[in-house]
Amino acid sequence: MRTIPRTALALVAGVLPLVLSQGAFAGTVVHVSLWDKGDHALDSMADAKPMGLAMMPDTDRMAAMKHAQVGIKVDRSEVPAGEVTFEATDDSKVMIHEMLVSLITDMDKPLPYVADELRVNEEVAGHLGEVAELDPGKTGSLTLTLAPGKYLLYCNLPGHYMMGMYTVITVKG
Repeated sequence: MRTIPRTALALVAGVLPLVLSQGAFAGTVVHVSLWDKGDHALDSMADAKPMGLAMMPDTDRMAAMKHAQVGIKVDRSEVPAGEVTFEATDDSKVMIHEMLVSLITDMDKPLPYVADELRVNEEVAGHLGEVAELDPGKTGSLTLTLAPGKYLLYCNLPGHYMMGMYTVITVKG
């Protein structure tokens, strides 16, 4: 029987927890910021043009998004296929936000929007999971196994998606 020197065991015992804590064997982590510009961020909702994906021509939407009062920011917009963990933080001081994930089958087709409820029909849109309503300053996570494609991250609280609270993530094969 062969024995392993104590220094080798000590090295493995010291390094392995560090490697595991750094996520070397885990999937990809995407840090998500759910943000708004404060108490009055949704005050202009009645007069706003809908900024949801494919709800207006791209050039108009891109110009409108520069003035969005709510939004989602990610630290990476492209990830490899496989396990992806979304670490979502509600960076608002006053508003509750959430984050849903849906596969985008056609970038030129709007999500099924229920105008009188000011929200996306989640069941028809086929959402894959969500970080439910987060109070300001709180964090939640969602882990999904994603195939190559484009995915929409969006807040579906009334008016938030329409006011620009979404972003697109590309999953590469």
